[in-house]
Amino acid sequence: MEMPFELRSCIRYCIRSASSAASDLHQEACVDAFAVDVIGILDYIGAIEEIKTRGRPTKKRNIQLLLEENKSVQTILWGDTAQQIDDDFYKTNKGPFIVIFTSTIVKTFRGDYQLSFTFATKLYVNLDIPEVAEIRNKCSQETLLDKTDRIMKIHEEIRL
Repeated sequence: MEMPFELRSCIRYCIRSASSAASDLHQEACVDAFAVDVIGILDYIGAIEEIKTRGRPTKKRNIQLLLEENKSVQTILWGDTAQQIDDDFYKTNKGPFIVIFTSTIVKTFRGDYQLSFTFATKLYVNLDIPEVAEIRNKCSQETLLDKTDRIMKIHEEIRL
């Protein structure tokens, strides 16, 4: 049986027994939620917004990653995590920006795939590991430069 959303392409670690195969995970777990590490190219990042939740101020930031097979996944960075990707990061670093989220839950909402965080979720950008190097090598330089320019333009539009 095929895993939905071709999760094989983004699973790096499951919060289940390491001996569980991906097909076992699909058969035993809830079909709409899988705990995984996700790696992808930063496709969109919004401005940090200040909102109130439960009467307290907090920060939020929308983000979208482009995964393998040109699939995208959206999430919201909350609180301190929203500030982990600094606004000046785009101006001082050359793309592409490869983002890794660990220990996330992949869910479907209104037909779109989204990431939800757990208490164990961590965020990494351009980590020096083989998986990041592999993504950089797979993508054409022209496409990545276009995507980086697009992210910077979107970010500038949000600031206006």
